[in-house]
Amino acid sequence: MCVALVAMFACDLPPEHSESVPSVVSTSPRDGATGVLRQAPIQVFFDQAMAPRAVERATIHLESGPSRPFLTVRYDPIERRAIAARFSGGPLEPNVRYRIELDPLPSLSGVPSRPYTSSFTTGPDVGPVYREPTATFGEVRPVLQTCAVASCHSADGPALGLDLSSAEGIARTALNVPAAQTGGRDFIGDRGLMGFPILDVLADGGRPGTSYLLYKMIGDERVPGHNGESSREDAETVSRWILAGAPTE
Repeated sequence: MCVALVAMFACDLPPEHSESVPSVVSTSPRDGATGVLRQAPIQVFFDQAMAPRAVERATIHLESGPSRPFLTVRYDPIERRAIAARFSGGPLEPNVRYRIELDPLPSLSGVPSRPYTSSFTTGPDVGPVYREPTATFGEVRPVLQTCAVASCHSADGPALGLDLSSAEGIARTALNVPAAQTGGRDFIGDRGLMGFPILDVLADGGRPGTSYLLYKMIGDERVPGHNGESSREDAETVSRWILAGAPTE
């Protein structure tokens, strides 16, 4: 993990851009599904990394006739998926056919997808309330401490100023701190990563989709300096921790 993050944060070479058109590979509920639980989340899976700021309620719609429920939408860079649910948290109407409609969305390489539409029909059952899994600081700390122990992101001369050795160091050098790699270089700015903080945290939670540390961990070939040595399990733990607001207590 330590070697991975040293390489990921220290190396910053322009990536090779893919020009393929991004596509939706599947949805949940699947297209044409019936009897769908009314509180099930709506998920759209892509075949490549998408520009996370474009994955929002203005570009992903849920419709039934003239009705368009107000959605909360977030992007998961590990699964390359959009996750949407009703803003109110309430269930959809029973026995109603809904359409999922996506406007053209850019990939991280800046290539727009084609518009996409699928549909499903709810059943009478509400089903369980969907809650996104989160992680505590105690769960994520071993992942971050792996680097700090080896002195790559310790308090003593941390690489690129990122100190992962303590709660205080993380709060001071990572929470809403712009990543050095997203500070204005042209080959990043045109790919939807401009201005990403290391950890993007709000008052009521965090945004894994716009947290640069996570992109470095997952080793996407479109991200400068990737090497993909971080395990998927570690990346998922960090993603859940960010979603919880990156608590340091």
